[in-house]
Amino acid sequence: MRIRSLDGLRGVAAVAVVIGHLRLIVVDNYESPLFTAPVFSQVNRELGMIGGHAVWLFFVLSGLVLTRFASHPKFDYGSYVLSRLARLYIPVWAAVALSSVSILLIPRAANGFGNWIDGHPDTLSINAVIEDLTLLTGVSGHLSPLWTLQWEVLFSLLLVFYIAVLRRLPPLVGIAASIVLIAIGSTSENAFLRYMPMFAIGVCLAFAWDRMRVIAERWGLRRRVLVPHLVAVAGVVLALALNSLPWLLEDLHLPAAIMPSLGMTGSMLGIALLIVLVGFNRPLIRVFESRLAQWLGVISFSIYLVHEPVLIAAMRVGGVSAVSIGIGLALTFVVAAVFARFVEGPAHRYSQNLRRKTAAQVSA
Repeated sequence: MRIRSLDGLRGVAAVAVVIGHLRLIVVDNYESPLFTAPVFSQVNRELGMIGGHAVWLFFVLSGLVLTRFASHPKFDYGSYVLSRLARLYIPVWAAVALSSVSILLIPRAANGFGNWIDGHPDTLSINAVIEDLTLLTGVSGHLSPLWTLQWEVLFSLLLVFYIAVLRRLPPLVGIAASIVLIAIGSTSENAFLRYMPMFAIGVCLAFAWDRMRVIAERWGLRRRVLVPHLVAVAGVVLALALNSLPWLLEDLHLPAAIMPSLGMTGSMLGIALLIVLVGFNRPLIRVFESRLAQWLGVISFSIYLVHEPVLIAAMRVGGVSAVSIGIGLALTFVVAAVFARFVEGPAHRYSQNLRRKTAAQVSA
């Protein structure tokens, strides 16, 4: 049931989030004529978007993966909910503990490390910790990636509702309706409308997945070896172009009011296209099923949860320098691997055992 290439894509997306935060550290702390050059300005803009787009990709992937899981004939909602909450909350609690310890051991009161680092809260409070541990009333900002987990938890609880509604619609209609809602949410700055339909796009892709597999297999058998590589290149370029739509249309001087919705529409189409390509294009499958991509996929959630306190600690201890950035990046992967081995892995196994035991009790 697992789609290994999408596991690899999730791992690369987690690295993209880290790169996005490293970009903030560099831009906040270094001044150079190079940074004002047109080419760098565009690269900087793209890096600024990559972290946010990676998070949106996580949302779409969650919709796809959980819907495929729920399609199993023996799916039980009650056991699934307990398992899913354990799968999400146990690593979150450990990450909150790690972040809290880093704040206590490495004071954050001093400024001068750039807007991103200095912008994090410098003191702990009981209320802040409770917010981060529960994810029910918002997050404190000590561990900023937790904001996405609020939406992941909500979608996990509403999964059967998504399936019941979207099953009645043709997948393309469901995706189009979801993108319209996302565009409305972006224009109106309504977070619920902006983020929750992203999961719906993944649900619709899950409903169409088996049909797309048949089409991809037939299409691949009738084409020469070179064609899949051309499709991979053209498809990835198109996906990136869709994610950069506002910049590509900048010279047209379109009304500012439509740019948020236009940008989100392009991003959602680009993300959906990228997922389909990685799921069915043979050259891309080989790339994302490589050992490195699969390893990143295994520790992707851990990377996402621990990279921020690790990077901030490295900068505050060693100062913002190329050496500290390199050490912080290396430590991110080391700490993430350890976290995955001793926290996330056991949490995953516990959640699976919990699901099996609960399902057995229900059926008994």
